Amino acid sequence: MTNLALTHLRHSGAIRPLDDHFARLITASDPQADESLALAAALVSYRAGEGHTCIQLHQEGGRRFPAGTSESALLPDPIKWQQHLRNSSAVACSEERPLPYRPLILDPSGRLYLQRYWVYEQRLASAILRRHQQPPPAPDPGWLQAALTRLFGPPPSDTIDWQRIAAASALLHRFTLITGGPGTGKTTTVIKILALLLEQADPQPLRIAMAAPTGKAAVRLQESIRQQKAALAVTPALRERLPEQVVTLHRLLGIQREGGPPRYHPNHPLPFDAIVIDEASMIDLALISTLFAALPDATRVILLGDRDQLASVEAGAVLAELSSLDGGLSPEQRSVLSEVSGCDLAAVPLHADSLGDAIITLQQSHRFAAEQGIGQLASAVNRGDSRAALALLHAADHPEIALLEPATSAARYAAACYRPLLEPIRQQADLPPSAHLAQLERFRCLCALRDGPSGVSGINQAIEQHLRHSGLIPPHPTPWYPGRPVIILRNHYPLGLFNGDTGITLPSAENPNQLKVWFQRPNGDLLALSPTRLPAHQTAFAISVHKSQGSEFYQTLLLLPHHDNPILTRELIYTALTRSIAQLRISAPENLLKQWIKRHIQRNSGLREAIQRG
Repeated sequence: MTNLALTHLRHSGAIRPLDDHFARLITASDPQADESLALAAALVSYRAGEGHTCIQLHQEGGRRFPAGTSESALLPDPIKWQQHLRNSSAVACSEERPLPYRPLILDPSGRLYLQRYWVYEQRLASAILRRHQQPPPAPDPGWLQAALTRLFGPPPSDTIDWQRIAAASALLHRFTLITGGPGTGKTTTVIKILALLLEQADPQPLRIAMAAPTGKAAVRLQESIRQQKAALAVTPALRERLPEQVVTLHRLLGIQREGGPPRYHPNHPLPFDAIVIDEASMIDLALISTLFAALPDATRVILLGDRDQLASVEAGAVLAELSSLDGGLSPEQRSVLSEVSGCDLAAVPLHADSLGDAIITLQQSHRFAAEQGIGQLASAVNRGDSRAALALLHAADHPEIALLEPATSAARYAAACYRPLLEPIRQQADLPPSAHLAQLERFRCLCALRDGPSGVSGINQAIEQHLRHSGLIPPHPTPWYPGRPVIILRNHYPLGLFNGDTGITLPSAENPNQLKVWFQRPNGDLLALSPTRLPAHQTAFAISVHKSQGSEFYQTLLLLPHHDNPILTRELIYTALTRSIAQLRISAPENLLKQWIKRHIQRNSGLREAIQRG
């Protein structure tokens, strides 16, 4: 069989060699294979690389791929395409019982999956539903009402305290998702939830674990818990029992090497009564499915995250899919929450999907005041309102946000912002590594792209060049120098370093001519390593927006290219600008920035339907 369309796509570079190879393997396994199977296999592999867990034949069929180019192929009619695939020995129909093992799975809605992603999706949906359908013993309403008042204060009379509602809801379910933008109090809420759970279980012990996708996110959650637990209105004994340690998800699951099997799995489950997972938007389908498979059904799971942020790098958009089920409360839940919270919930819409009861959206930002520019800009970007966003960036009454003038060198601006980090190092000031690491988190340049003049690699080189001219780093190019920030690109389990961890290069205290790279571990300890021992890494004056997730900086510069790229979306821009606490500068062409704010990307998935189907 000659796959002319596939050959055309391969030669034009529209698909990756991986996609072409997969399509060839699939067609070789089916003696009756035709071009429609080859195209389906190549396309489902290609879309997985873009983050989709499946393709929807009714959307793809009858269209040209890739769209808008002369080097495209016409995909089959969706109805005929689906029928061809149903007759292929390489494809299993999801309704078949028992389900045969096939490399591709086709569901009744016309979604075509790589087999592993269909399994991940079904396994996750089943695990969430089992947990939700077996609620824990209901807490005493009088005790819960009093405890909420002690931890959150009296209920407001003129608004809904959604933090309070989220805490009450978490006591009523084994699965809870709390979503909200930056500063809406997700961490504050979950600390109080843990206090409630410990108080409810007393005097019995409660085994609690906390984790995040990256080491940086784990450090942030741990620091926040340590800062806030002292102010909780609980007994000293209970405060002592509140956990502080936060680990990465890989360490929690006992994954010792990339792609290796986890230590914990269905036959050796995690030994915890409750688990809190922060920054859940960053977690891909495969990893979160592995996590739920390793949890007993009785374990409470609390997910925290911002539904509007970028989805995971790998396939899936689990947090966004689950958050979309939040459409109000069931009548029973609204009645119970009204009683125990003291809030008037009459205006909250009713719905029949009971899982929505366990999904709470926090709505008031405590980081950004209503009049602060960053918060208003984030809201405008989320709405896709490019006109309002540009007006805010040009407004004189919002000096904390602005566009850099077109003639301004973004790299020179970034280099000037790094002077407070590098000047003390150049002068050999007697500061501990922790102080330098803290200063490193004050400013960061964020890029949308990895490569090219406006990508991470090009901008890091340009910043280093300006720093050399300013005398802040050695004048002669060298891979290692005092003050070089680095970011880890690959997990290294023996060293305890993970993708996204950042460190700072400093002279050794024992030998000033010897350099060490310092990192802060999730437990707060410092780690110093010789540069030669580091896993894959790169300079981190500029990092990608994806790598910045789970971090926050006092000041950021978002540097966007002067040409279009499909990865430029409102989700990426929103994620970047909400990394900043106090000041934001954006370097981008206005006409393209407007276009990118309007561009909204949704990943194909069947998770929501699988949950609703039950």
